[in-house]
Amino acid sequence: LECIRKAVATDSWSTKLLNLETTILRKLDNYSIAQDSAVKTLSIDPLDFRAKNELYLIQIAQDNKKDADRELKNLTQLIEDNVESYIELAVDYGNAGFYDEAMGVLDRSKEFSSYPMVYYYLGYYSRLAGLSKQSDNYFKTAATMPSVYCFPFRLESIDVLNMAVAEY
Repeated sequence: LECIRKAVATDSWSTKLLNLETTILRKLDNYSIAQDSAVKTLSIDPLDFRAKNELYLIQIAQDNKKDADRELKNLTQLIEDNVESYIELAVDYGNAGFYDEAMGVLDRSKEFSSYPMVYYYLGYYSRLAGLSKQSDNYFKTAATMPSVYCFPFRLESIDVLNMAVAEY
């Protein structure tokens, strides 16, 4: 947190840094400060999915269902069921080592997705989180889905698909 705060002090407009600070603060149960950080991020970029997701996660962590539902609805309306946006948000969390958050984002997209990449990423993050059996199930599901909906254009997809081939 100290290193992130130093980085934010030198680049206070970096939404990546602010989002990382927000996530760390939330994980440390500093919900009020985390919420302020997310709001600051949204003042810079009102369309920042991660900041909106953090507001949702902060409300969940505080057992505030009504506000959590409102925040999730706001995020869902912003993303508009765009599976690639869900994957991008998950990748952002995953790149920072927050695998549970990455899987949580992807879980929400499963309701409307027949995208194999969602399940490949779920398998990847599950494996990184030490959930081998769950990972195998996700890789198996992804392998049975139509490849027409599979276009792995992200650099991160190389590691994801290599793991799927090696592990499944």
